[in-house]
Amino acid sequence: MDIEELIGELARRQNILISSDDPIFTTIIINDLVLARALERQQTALIAAQDQIVATTAQQITNVQRLAERLVTAASEYLVTQVRNAIDEAATQNRNATAAELQKAHHIVASAQKEGSAMRWGAGIAIAAATVFVTLILAFPFMGGHNASAPECKPAPTRHLVDAP
Repeated sequence: MDIEELIGELARRQNILISSDDPIFTTIIINDLVLARALERQQTALIAAQDQIVATTAQQITNVQRLAERLVTAASEYLVTQVRNAIDEAATQNRNATAAELQKAHHIVASAQKEGSAMRWGAGIAIAAATVFVTLILAFPFMGGHNASAPECKPAPTRHLVDAP
């Protein structure tokens, strides 16, 4: 406010009339200068506090980001370890189950080989006996044991599907 406005406001509110050269205005001007300086210092302090808050906030954001990175890394490492342990456990169970099944298969193969040997021996003896029997049957007529009542073996007639011209 300028001095004329102050004089008018004082007259209206308090019914007091003063002139523009009254010493009270010296006090008002000094008070105005002191308040302006105080306000300037307060604004400077406020700006410094705001700058400090911004810097502290930025530092806290950086700290939180680093903490979050460490947490994510630790969580990832934990998950990797857990997955690896689970895979190792499953692989071990799979190897054990496979080994047990292979052991059973070896036992079955060994049993089959033992039985197969006996079967091969039996089959060999049966084939040998059949060979001797067939040889005897085929050789019987040549050994002088031809029986007149036995039918003579003749080759079967050949059948042609297409008549010759």
